[in-house]
Amino acid sequence: IGYNVQPLPEEREHGMAEARRPELRICSLDWSETESLVQLYFASDPERGRLMLHEMRTKASVAGMARNPLLATLICMAFSPSADGEPHLQFPAHRNEVYHHILDDLFGQWTRHREGIRGDPLLAAEKRRLLEEMAFHFFPREEMNIHELEHFLFAKDTGYMQRIGGPGNPLFKSANIVEDLCNDAILTPVAGSDDPRIYTFLHLTFQEYMAACHLAEQVNRIPAGGFENAVVKPGASGSPVTVRQLIDRKSWDA
Repeated sequence: IGYNVQPLPEEREHGMAEARRPELRICSLDWSETESLVQLYFASDPERGRLMLHEMRTKASVAGMARNPLLATLICMAFSPSADGEPHLQFPAHRNEVYHHILDDLFGQWTRHREGIRGDPLLAAEKRRLLEEMAFHFFPREEMNIHELEHFLFAKDTGYMQRIGGPGNPLFKSANIVEDLCNDAILTPVAGSDDPRIYTFLHLTFQEYMAACHLAEQVNRIPAGGFENAVVKPGASGSPVTVRQLIDRKSWDA
C-alpha cells in the first residue's frame, strides 16, 4: 500500500526523495476470508453474522462486492442494526440500491459517532447531488487535485456553488466542503500528496455509481426524441459531448 504521487513527508525531510517503499496489493477475498471478516465484525452478535453471510451468499447484488475487503466492511456497517433499532439486514435486489444504502449510512455515520446526533437529511441530499455531479465531471479520471476541486466548486459564474441557489442551501453552512466530504469518508486524500493536495473517491465503483446517477438525472430531463444528440458533458477541450458519444465511449476525455 504505497503512494503514486511523490515521496511521503518524512522522506522529503530526510532527503530520501529517491527512496522506494514496498507497495502491497490488496487482493480479492476468497469466500472463507469473507466469512472470517464478517464473523469478526459481528463477534459480539454471531447470529447477526450468520444472517449477514446468508444474505451475501444468496443475493447476486452483493456476492461480488463481498470479495472486496473495503466493500465487504462497508456492507457490514451499512446493514448493521441502526441506533433506532431498525434491522437493516435484508439486502436489496439490485447493486445500485446497495451503493445507495451504503452512501446514506456514510453521510450520517460519522456525525453520529462524533457528535452523538443523527445527520441532517437535507444536508445529506445536497452532498449527494454535489458528489454525483463531481463524480461525473471528473470521470473517468480517478484523482482530482485541490485546485481543480476548488475551480469546480467556486469558479465565477460556472462553479457548482454559484449554481445551486442562495445561502438557504445547507452546503453554504460548511466552512470547508472538501474537508467535510473527507470527514464523511466519501472523498479521501491520496497519501503523499501535499502541494497540490490530491483526492480520490472512497472506491472507484462509488465514483462510477454516482456519475451514473448524475447522467441518469440529465437523461431524464431530455425531451422525447432528442436523446442521442443531447449534450450532457463538456469535453476537456470545451467541445460538447452528446449522450451517444458517451455511450460509444468516444469522447471520455473528462
